[in-house]
Amino acid sequence: DSGVGKTSLFRILHSIWPVNIHGSFSYNTSHSFLLPQRPYFTNQSLHDELSYPNVQNSITITRQTQIEHLLGQWDLSHILDCVESSVFICPEYPWQDL
Repeated sequence: DSGVGKTSLFRILHSIWPVNIHGSFSYNTSHSFLLPQRPYFTNQSLHDELSYPNVQNSITITRQTQIEHLLGQWDLSHILDCVESSVFICPEYPWQDL
């Protein structure tokens, strides 16, 4: 099952995330970079995928322009060619297949 905490459990067991007496864990974020083992995408719009978990109900031209600019900076503009319509109103797309 995805997202049930298997990796987190192993991080705690191997003291990568030390547990304190209250049962919670902490780690030094200035020396950490968390990268998922496998990217997890859902079948949503490109805007929703890129904005997760901050999905907004109202979509603006400014936000669309920001996303298009960032995709260009990251050399990912080709992703926009995969959709037939605007970043914000594109149909659900199987992004994991890209």
